[in-house]
Amino acid sequence: MAFIAKTVSTEPKIVFEDTHFVIAEKPHGLPTAPLKEDETDNLVSFITYKYPQAKTVKGKKTIEYGLLHRLDTETHGLVVMALDQSSYDFLQNEQLNDRFLKYYTAYCNTINVNIEQVNNEYLIQSYFRPYGIKGKKVSPVSVEEFSKKSHIAKKCSPVLYTTRVIKTEKEQKNYYKVLCCLTRGFRHQIRSHLAWKNYPIISDSLYNENGIEENVPLQLHASAVSFVHPATGEKVFVSLSEFFTSDTR
Repeated sequence: MAFIAKTVSTEPKIVFEDTHFVIAEKPHGLPTAPLKEDETDNLVSFITYKYPQAKTVKGKKTIEYGLLHRLDTETHGLVVMALDQSSYDFLQNEQLNDRFLKYYTAYCNTINVNIEQVNNEYLIQSYFRPYGIKGKKVSPVSVEEFSKKSHIAKKCSPVLYTTRVIKTEKEQKNYYKVLCCLTRGFRHQIRSHLAWKNYPIISDSLYNENGIEENVPLQLHASAVSFVHPATGEKVFVSLSEFFTSDTR
């Protein structure tokens, strides 16, 4: 199976750096940020140890410093962190205006394939509500259902979230490689959205209980980021080439 052949390091590493921000590759199983100030086993602590100046940045949360976005602990891939306040403020504003692009590559299995979705670009849009025991999962709520102002709609976040599916390619048997793009994201957004559209991600214990592959982590990879450089105004595009290639950009 193609996705198993793609090895991922168990240690975080810096894949791009300059004086304004760094882009790190987070492995599966490592939290992006600490929940408490004294926690050290997370990507933010790894970055601030290497770049102490990052601790001068005031972000959304005090202990997250210049962190611009998060990945689920189970998800592997690229995370951007600002090293100075002006860069953080600029890039945060870019995110709020949907100009900070985050690409994801997911390996999915499905039985009932929608042929119209294969190799075609389309949007998945929904609101989200907590679902399951203690709200551990999130469930998409369609625009139509939300507009009814039902009891379900009242439990939703007030923001409509969009996952742009760029390409869906058959890999092997009933396995598919799905390339997605987000600007603003919600917890578990891609995992929940793809499962909703019958493309549950391989080894997703929450949204694909019957699709667990032994010794294979969640097959969701934050495979590229694209944004305007806060100092030069030039376009920045960084990708993990083994998961994201130029012909799918």
